[in-house]
Amino acid sequence: MSVIVSKQNANSSDVEVLKKIISSINNDEDDVLNIASKLYTWGNGRLTGIDWNEKGLSGDISFKGLDQLD
Repeated sequence: MSVIVSKQNANSSDVEVLKKIISSINNDEDDVLNIASKLYTWGNGRLTGIDWNEKGLSGDISFKGLDQLD
C-alpha cells in the first residue's frame, strides 16, 4: 500500500501523520490513499477535515498531531 502524496503546499507534518493513520487502518481504496482526494479537506496547507463516513471503519483511531482537524 502506497499513499499518494500529490497535494502541493501540504504541511509535511500533517502528511506524515496522515500516512501513518492510513497505514494503520489497512484500507487500500484509491481515494483513501490519495491525500488530494475529496475525502480530505485542506486549508492553508493544513489538514482540516477527513470524511471516512462510508469507508466501513471501526475501532479507535488516533488523530494526534493533526491539530487543525475540525
